[in-house]
Amino acid sequence: MAQDQFIFMEAGTLGEPSKIEVRKDGRAIGRILHVGSIFEFHPGMTSFALNAAAQYSDLEELKKWIRGDAVA
Repeated sequence: MAQDQFIFMEAGTLGEPSKIEVRKDGRAIGRILHVGSIFEFHPGMTSFALNAAAQYSDLEELKKWIRGDAVA
């Protein structure tokens, strides 16, 4: 079985919305924000744009989308 090239790491601090750093082959490629009942993927690491690249109500579905569509 091939090793997953994506790693999802908790990255938030207390008092902030939940954040998950997304890494591909060891490099950070974006973040997932959990706001209310929605998980948003934001590519890049410098800032969060107003429009997310993808939004899902289920974190596992968003991870599947990232594994299939995210490019570094």
